[in-house]
Amino acid sequence: MIGRRWTRSLGGALTLVLAAGAAAAGDTLTIQGVMLSEVKVNPSAAVVQRTVDLAAGEAVSATYVTLRTGDGKILQRNNEGYWVPWAGVRDTLIDNQFQPVGNQLTFKVLKQDISAQSFPLTVSIAYLVPAGVKFGVFAVLPQ
Repeated sequence: MIGRRWTRSLGGALTLVLAAGAAAAGDTLTIQGVMLSEVKVNPSAAVVQRTVDLAAGEAVSATYVTLRTGDGKILQRNNEGYWVPWAGVRDTLIDNQFQPVGNQLTFKVLKQDISAQSFPLTVSIAYLVPAGVKFGVFAVLPQ
């Protein structure tokens, strides 16, 4: 089960997939989107977070994390860490309220047992700045 609770299945096309995973500082997100390196986890005790560098003076007003499972469920992380269904509409994204520290922003994606999930998980992380949404996408795979 993804997250602390699972409310219902969800299918359909995803217009913006947000992802997160363990990554070295130095990743940079763009408005065009970037492919980030994959993350391999122990499915029974997965911990995934990703830190990205912000441009100097960049004003982050919201952060987002979405996930697509191998069997097509589309979910978003809410600001309490629960995974809830998402229809893929940008205006319905929930702000995770992650705050920058200096010129870096850390997205906490998973910290749970995901062994019952269909892999790969496609995660997307994003943040909103005055110029638009900057995002990156990566895969979470079992070790």
